[in-house]
Amino acid sequence: MPALLNVSTPEPLPAGEAVTELAARKCLTENQIAAAAKFRALYFELAAARALLGDRHYRLVVSLIGQDHSLTEVTGNKRGRLTMVDNLRASLDDLAALWGLAARRRPRNGGE
Repeated sequence: MPALLNVSTPEPLPAGEAVTELAARKCLTENQIAAAAKFRALYFELAAARALLGDRHYRLVVSLIGQDHSLTEVTGNKRGRLTMVDNLRASLDDLAALWGLAARRRPRNGGE
């Protein structure tokens, strides 16, 4: 009986090499290469956001903004909703600062 071929899973290529190799073989179009590059950049931006916010606040932002759930879908009581709104505001402030979108705060009532 002939020996069976070893059909193991190949070792994964280092990050970015898979797209580079496929592009070199002309297996990807320019649009596909650009889409891969954009996805990779966005992936790392979201990873930085997750690291900054922590799992709990990241899940909150994903649920309310990314998946468009309402506050009442996420929590049923008023106290929980108020807490979530406070956490969402703080998380969005952190993301604005991370992405250079934070505006300088103006003093209230003309104070310094």
